[in-house]
Amino acid sequence: ALVAFGADVILGSHSHWAGPLELVGGRLVVHSLGDLVFDLRHDARTQQAVIAELTFVGTRLAQVDLHPTLTLDRSQPNLLEPAGGGDALLRAIRAGSERLVHTPAPLP
Repeated sequence: ALVAFGADVILGSHSHWAGPLELVGGRLVVHSLGDLVFDLRHDARTQQAVIAELTFVGTRLAQVDLHPTLTLDRSQPNLLEPAGGGDALLRAIRAGSERLVHTPAPLP
């Protein structure tokens, strides 16, 4: 519905875990960025998040870079290098995104 009303990008939150990405009607949907700052430790996934860096050329989204983070010491976000621990989170996001692409849409 957000895309139908003209949204160019949808950035989701609140699920506490970084989630998959998909294109809906040619528009980027990031289902969840995760918890950048969250002071409860439910499990390791609630301590991880991504910062989405979006590059536009005019009004067209040209590039998306995801920067993985890890919250330490109760609410101190830290950037993770992909090769230094952030790669596992990025792989999980990619796997979830691929499942969305290959899952048929539900019938109305």
